[in-house]
Amino acid sequence: MKGTTAILALAAFVAPAALAAQETPPTAQAAAIPAAEAAPVLDDSGVLAIFDGANRRDLETATIAAERARNQQVRQLAVRFANEHMALRRQGQELGRTLQLYPRREFDAAEMQKHGQTIAWLKQVPAEQFDAAWLDHEIAFHASVLEAVQGTLLAATTKPELKVLIEQSIPAFEAHLAAARDLKAALDGAAKPEVPASEPSSTNGGE
Repeated sequence: MKGTTAILALAAFVAPAALAAQETPPTAQAAAIPAAEAAPVLDDSGVLAIFDGANRRDLETATIAAERARNQQVRQLAVRFANEHMALRRQGQELGRTLQLYPRREFDAAEMQKHGQTIAWLKQVPAEQFDAAWLDHEIAFHASVLEAVQGTLLAATTKPELKVLIEQSIPAFEAHLAAARDLKAALDGAAKPEVPASEPSSTNGGE
């Protein structure tokens, strides 16, 4: 009898708890999801990671172009891009050390994964197609970077020194985009065969 009474008492204790668990509203269950699963908010550390990653990526692709390009102008442009992106990257790294700001690489991980594929592709492009392929990549790359800088990075930056660095980098990205477009257009124009001018028809009549 005492055993039965104890079991009934235990059941009376457990049942309300189980019922309460079943009736937990969906909103409360959602709130219980760990915060780590939520998308991270872009902050200064994330901005610095994206800025550093963008300069690293074009430094590396330009280095390949400096070695593989056939056209002298393309090689010279590649060397220029590599040097200028190296300088921008160093400025960002030095500023990060000054501000004790460390890049949060998760914000740039997806782009770095794509970059690995781009590097493999550039190394395998046939030599006769490389110059045009690299210039097309540079045009798309710098247009994308400018969109990200002007539309996302500046808005997410809170530290004044970092904002100044990013703002000062915009003319360099714009200049690279314009240079790549101009050289691509020049090479495309040079590759087109000249159409000979048509000779005027004879109007001598019966002579």
